[in-house]
Formats: sequence, C-alpha cells, structure tokens
Amino acid sequence: MAVLWDLSFASRKPLVAAIDGHALGGGLEIGMCCHARISTPNAQLGLPELHLGIIPGFGGTQRLPRLVGLAKSLEMMLVRCNSPLYSREEALDLGLVDAIVSPNQLLDTTWERKRPWNIASLHRIDKIESLDEAKEILKLARAQALTIAPNLYHPLAYIDVVEEGIVFGPRAGLIKEYETFEVLVRSDTCKALLHIFFAQRGTMKVPGVTDLGLVPRHVKKVAILGANLQCRVNKGKLSREKFEKAISLLKGTLDYESFRDVDMVIEVSAAIFSVLEILLFF
Repeated sequence: MAVLWDLSFASRKPLVAAIDGHALGGGLEIGMCCHARISTPNAQLGLPELHLGIIPGFGGTQRLPRLVGLAKSLEMMLVRCNSPLYSREEALDLGLVDAIVSPNQLLDTTWERKRPWNIASLHRIDKIESLDEAKEILKLARAQALTIAPNLYHPLAYIDVVEEGIVFGPRAGLIKEYETFEVLVRSDTCKALLHIFFAQRGTMKVPGVTDLGLVPRHVKKVAILGANLQCRVNKGKLSREKFEKAISLLKGTLDYESFRDVDMVIEVSAAIFSVLEILLFF
C-alpha cells in the first residue's frame, strides 16, 4: 500500500494537503506524502501507532525522518508514543506543516501554495543526518527503547524499519515497513493494546448517562476534608508553585456550617457521610 501511495505522489502533479481538525495515523501519513501541508489553528497531528502495538504503514516510517530529521522523529515516536498529538505550533516548528492559516483561508492558501516542487517528501535528504551520525542516533534509540519498554518488540521493529530506509534507501524502507506492519498487526501485543484502547474509550460512554445529553453541573465551590497538600509537596508529587496556587484558592474551616452551599464534597473516609447527610439534606 505504501508503495502505491509513493507511486501516486511521485507524479509531477503538485499536491498540497489542507488539514483541519485531527490528522492522526494514516491521515497524517497521507499528508506527509504531499509536497506541502497547510493547517488551521484547530489542527492536531500525530502518529499513535506505537501506542497500539504497530508501526506506521503508509510510508510514515520513511517520510517522518526526512521531514523533521532522524533524531527528532525517533524522539517523537519513542518518547511521546503515549502522547502522540502535536499542536499547530509544534507541527510548524517540527516541519510537519508549512503554514498555519484560519479555516476560511485554508482552501485559498492551499491553492496558492501548489507549485511544481522538484523533490517529493520521500526523497528529501536536507534534514537527514550523515550515515555515521544516523547509526549513532539509531544505536542510542535502541537503548532508549529497551529502557522505556523492555518487554515490547514493536518499538525496536520501528527503529529497524527506519534504519533500513536510511542505509539502503527509502524504497527499501517502504518494503520493510510493509513486511513488519503485516507481522505486528497480527501480534498478541497489538490485539491487547487495541483492546485496552477501546476499553478506555468505552468507559466514557455510560448507558443511561452519556446518551441522555445531560449537561454537567457548573461547580463553583468544593469542600475538601483533610486535604494534605504539604505532604504531597514533601513527597515531590506537587511543585511548590502549584502548591502555592492551590493554597491561594482554599479557605480553612473547623466546622461544617460552610458546607451548606457547596456543589461537591471530597472525603476519603466514609465515617463522615452520615454527618454531611444531616447537614446538607435536612
């Protein structure tokens, strides 16, 4: 499939991708096939494949390093695989997009940007490090992958595919990408991570609640019983700056009288519930 995309986008016709909203996975890979990418401020781009136990399968393993550089592409895929979305500013700085315009200017700007580029994204080399540097970067990336996910194979497989394209050329990389993707997509790891992915999103849909169109209550005042923010600071779980900001929003009290007009009460102990029920409902 990636080879077919390459043949299509290697034509002499100038192609510009207009991106509005989310361009994830294959959507971003199609955009990377184009000679240029124009996005709106609402656009978010990312390649979440490693989070799902696979690798990009539409040529992303070869085009991403050539658009943003090998070192940056490996950082994007390996370090940020659990948070793969990139804002418009990040995408512009990285080179994933060439310009950011308002939605009503998107199509006009896209038409204006089309011109006969000489080099397709697959064959760019201006951001690729030298072969010796690339081999060192790939070596460090493998060590990092083993540290981040010592029991997972697909991050290392991704690095192998990238290396194939760096050493033997992008078309060799595309072939290895296809072969590797076909193996990974059938793996138990992929099936398990996909199950987790859909299960997590399933928790956001509660029958009888989320399907009724209920409007969330606007919370203005919350009571917290026994909050120990200082303890969190001592353990290093809360920065001093955030601690000071949280403290500035709090008002201490030694009785329950001020609880009468709160929208929510947070307390880890069930022993206090009977007292609050009497105060709030009677």
